[in-house]
Amino acid sequence: MIEVTVSTGRLSVAGHSDYGAKGKDIVCAGVSAITYTLVRSLDSLCADNVRISEGDGIAILEYENLSERAKLLIDSFFIGISGLVEAYPEHVRLRL
Repeated sequence: MIEVTVSTGRLSVAGHSDYGAKGKDIVCAGVSAITYTLVRSLDSLCADNVRISEGDGIAILEYENLSERAKLLIDSFFIGISGLVEAYPEHVRLRL
């Protein structure tokens, strides 16, 4: 199960979906692509101070006082993740 957890000033994506074999897991690939895009977009398009930790099966973003642009990027991330939660509820969970 991949868990996307949101708390004040923190967003984490952790776990493995176990939907398919390693390298062929479309749920993991989808979550990874959306998360990777958010991380790179925040870094490239915003001047916000977002601390990012990444590892095998985990990404943690910590922030405060986000710009409107950064908030828009995070909102876009949630639109994508919500679609995956809806399509694959046994493999992706959103915790607010």
